[in-house]
Amino acid sequence: MLNLSNTITISQIISVCLLLAAVGGIMLTYRQMRSNYTMQKATFFKELYSTMFADSEVRSALYMIEYNRFVYSEQFHGSTDENIVDRLLSFADLVCDLYAQRVLSDHEMDFFKYEFYRIYKNTNVQRYLDFLKERYSDTGHAIEPFPAFVAYCETELRKRGQSGIRLLGNLHFDLKAVAALGRRRP
Repeated sequence: MLNLSNTITISQIISVCLLLAAVGGIMLTYRQMRSNYTMQKATFFKELYSTMFADSEVRSALYMIEYNRFVYSEQFHGSTDENIVDRLLSFADLVCDLYAQRVLSDHEMDFFKYEFYRIYKNTNVQRYLDFLKERYSDTGHAIEPFPAFVAYCETELRKRGQSGIRLLGNLHFDLKAVAALGRRRP
């Protein structure tokens, strides 16, 4: 026959208290880790935002494009303007790749959206991207210039019901495919 006892020993009380303390400690650790993650992500986003809006070269290239002072021509190659436009496009590509990998949220991406549209829709930027695409294909590798940036802008334009400005290699990139490419990099 089963004999049930209604007595609780001191060791059982101590064990329950230690268990509750451990659970409380785990909860506090989780809360602290989450808080640290939020702070690190906010700092990371602030650095990205500062690059876009406080870095003098990136801002200079952006204003050149925004106010139609950027003209793609033979004189552009090797110039200071080429360096700063490449820096702007590389930065935009990085931000779009981070978004494709879900490091950045839709809300965070909204801070860059207007500028990226203005850059991407600029006729001279399109001409430069065409030149780079041709140049890249000369290497014999299946790489495209600034693929995450182009994919993001094309995807967003399609969402708005606007036809795409360009089709790289007659392919439509989607953000998941670009993210997968990004994860395969060494």
